[in-house]
Amino acid sequence: MFGVQVGRLIFTEKSRWIDHAKCFEKLALIAASSGFFTWLLHAHIDKSSRMIANLTFVIWQITHNTILLLSSYVVDLICAIYSTPEKRLIPGQCESCSDRKSRANCCCLLSAINKNQLFFFLIGNVLTGVVNLAIKTGSVDAIPALGALFAYGTVVCGLTCLLFVFNISTKFW
Repeated sequence: MFGVQVGRLIFTEKSRWIDHAKCFEKLALIAASSGFFTWLLHAHIDKSSRMIANLTFVIWQITHNTILLLSSYVVDLICAIYSTPEKRLIPGQCESCSDRKSRANCCCLLSAINKNQLFFFLIGNVLTGVVNLAIKTGSVDAIPALGALFAYGTVVCGLTCLLFVFNISTKFW
């Protein structure tokens, strides 16, 4: 049910930048408050356990997924800002979204990934290998692991977005 409500927040019609700022603010507030509740539950009630799917684990999943959505939303906003130098675009109104029936559901980050799917996949695999070589992933605490996931997702999406902004395609066939 929580995911449905966040989806309604993200996929509402946004025609001005202030609407996107309000959406960003609400997502950041959700991430911060659920992060606080995760810390509170972990410190005073019970540790997070995936095996028994306790409340701490559920709230931690909400925090984690909201932070990932927030980082993707930021990358999408950056992609929309820099996609055309002569005109600042509002997300959902990029040229690759023009043939869609509903522009509100278009995401410029998804358009960037669709244009360079192989690059997205390969850079994701390479960065996974780099993370596995650099960090002992089995013994990392929660906060550094979340930071690594955030950095990983931001780098992969950011590089793909840069290729989209400069209209570079990695397809050679």
